[in-house]
Amino acid sequence: MEKDGIWIKYEKSARGGYNQKSSYYRLFEDLKDSSTAWHIGESLDICRRELCGEDFSLVGSRPGDIHVFYVFDENGNRIPKIYFKTIVDREGQVSVTDIHGANLVFEEKEKLTTYNFNVEPCYLPALIEKLCEVGAEEKTVEKYEKKLASFQSLCEISSRGVETDEDILILYRNFTREDTALPRRMMKGRCVQADFDGLSEENQKEFFRIICRLNYVYGLSKTSPTDRLNDLTVRVDPSKDRLLEVSNREMVVEFASESGLKSLYYANSDLRNDRDFVLEVLRDFRIELSPLYERNLPEKFWTDIEVLTAMTASKPFRLREVLESYLRIGNQELKKKLEDIDFVSRLLQIHYRSILADKTSTESSVMDCSMLWLFSTQILKSLGDSILIGPESTSRREQFKRIIEEEHSLTKEKIMLMGQRKK
Repeated sequence: MEKDGIWIKYEKSARGGYNQKSSYYRLFEDLKDSSTAWHIGESLDICRRELCGEDFSLVGSRPGDIHVFYVFDENGNRIPKIYFKTIVDREGQVSVTDIHGANLVFEEKEKLTTYNFNVEPCYLPALIEKLCEVGAEEKTVEKYEKKLASFQSLCEISSRGVETDEDILILYRNFTREDTALPRRMMKGRCVQADFDGLSEENQKEFFRIICRLNYVYGLSKTSPTDRLNDLTVRVDPSKDRLLEVSNREMVVEFASESGLKSLYYANSDLRNDRDFVLEVLRDFRIELSPLYERNLPEKFWTDIEVLTAMTASKPFRLREVLESYLRIGNQELKKKLEDIDFVSRLLQIHYRSILADKTSTESSVMDCSMLWLFSTQILKSLGDSILIGPESTSRREQFKRIIEEEHSLTKEKIMLMGQRKK
């Protein structure tokens, strides 16, 4: 199949009745038997809506011109590979939307996941040239120019082999690309730890940032970058789960604020077992919590009250989410701890103080008071219902119920006091 092809423009038009000579009818006929999986080829009505707009009674797609790039197979049949839409406003400014490549499938297991509409690298020059021709925004053109440049670098490295620090960084930066499987093929059999160890100190920092970012990019239905790395690369020590271990204390702490607990996950065993180090990392940990990050806390500290508090310091009201996440992954030690009334009481007292000390809770709006009430209600009720309150009544459970009611009552008084101060 040839890489060269032709662009066909389907012009926007007035809505009117259905007409076999119209641009939207031609668009539908040209796409209906293709395997692109584009939504615009699903029906004649959709083609009509994209080129002519909606009925007056509906609010929907803005009409515009649709540009489709076709290549030819060995029989001379046109195969659609790219489409985009151009919309011109009243001032004559052109905006380009919906840039789609034909659906790409590089691995068998990806067929069960979401569609991949990235433009194949071999067609990027044609796309860039056309975007410039229609007057697309500079940042849109630059986006695809960078994609093309990095792909060309990958091709060069693939032909001559990995030789420099920059080659390694380029390889790992492009690992999650969905427009080509080349970087993943090049990664197969590499050792992440060896690649890291062979870099200069400055490049090690950038490499570590890339690895942490790879683990941040999770799709809802796709295999995570971490799992893909596990499948393709080798370890220095096969008995260890982690692909990389970092001994540089300052480096892990530095990236905690932007990578969360992923940076802590890659710290070596000595650092991960150092309580002061874990607390130092958590002091800089400010990104939004999610179970994917919480699981990277060393198990040794899952029941440490100070560590739990540091984890949720930026959002104290998310204590329940953190605890439930640990319970879902089967932390038996934490379950036992949460049956200890003294442990639970201390944990709650620390978090009450954290919320009341938070200026956004005490000085902003009344909504923050309701947030405190939500914390009190949901956290205490969740802990009580799921951990201690069972079908049989015991003196221990009754005692815990009383503690919940007392803490809840105190919270109500604090909220009322906060409201009076604001007035």
